Amino acid sequence: MELLGWTMEEEAVFAEIQRVSRLSGIKSIHLWKRCQKNAERAITIAKCDYPPTSEAERAKKVKAAAVAATLRKARSLMRNGQQQGQTLPARGNHA
Repeated sequence: MELLGWTMEEEAVFAEIQRVSRLSGIKSIHLWKRCQKNAERAITIAKCDYPPTSEAERAKKVKAAAVAATLRKARSLMRNGQQQGQTLPARGNHA
């Protein structure tokens, strides 16, 4: 039986690659194709070259993304304020 053009065995290979690595579904398919559809080789490469990230590493990535988004927003607000001739109040000067 095939789902979305893949056999159940192929789907199982993709799931195993995703389980043992940090690769997404599409990337697991690309790896499998790169290995000439050799499941054993693809799984071995996934384990060695793309190990799953730890919770701490994932948390650092999430925090870095949040900080970057905050900085982008602040820069955008500052650019918009400067274009309109407005100035932002200094920190700590609450009148």
